[in-house]
Amino acid sequence: ADKGKCNSIQFFRTPLTGTSLGIQMTELEFWTLLESTSQDYESSASLTIHSQTLLKVLNEKTDTELIEYDSYMRKFVEELNFYELWAVAWLIPNEGGSNYCSDDSFEDFRAGIIARGRDVFRRATENPDSLAEVKEAQLLKGGEVFLLAAQAIYTDRYGIYTSLEYIPEIVGPGGMPRGVDWNLEEYPSYFTKR
Repeated sequence: ADKGKCNSIQFFRTPLTGTSLGIQMTELEFWTLLESTSQDYESSASLTIHSQTLLKVLNEKTDTELIEYDSYMRKFVEELNFYELWAVAWLIPNEGGSNYCSDDSFEDFRAGIIARGRDVFRRATENPDSLAEVKEAQLLKGGEVFLLAAQAIYTDRYGIYTSLEYIPEIVGPGGMPRGVDWNLEEYPSYFTKR
């Protein structure tokens, strides 16, 4: 067994002794939480305001609710793990204007899509080109704060760094994207819509 994983579970479970991991946050509540802390994205400041508002609300949640938030986030991040979406992520310029999206950046990008709410998530799942219509689309690549929100609060709460993905109830990090690998020349629609 990986010693780091065992330590993370041990440290995480210490404050939760006697706590049930029963369902306390439904999928609807997860989406409502993200959407109610969001605003209309008008500038790069919108990402900061959204993340700070979400962190403030999550800070009031129980440990179990933090685990459930993290579990839903990782579940939906994995649902978006397919090559066609990664191709679109490459086409959307970073804030600096360059086109690039590493595997870590792709995970952050998927969390950024989820943070924009259920409708953006569903449209991206069905048609990744729909992201060309999302306001301030380059900010989707700043989704790491939403992906790691529960972990950050837990660390602040107990002074113990842990990766929540090692909790058995949470979907762990995914593998390779689904589908067929891509060629950027096959995905011009983002540019034609901008």
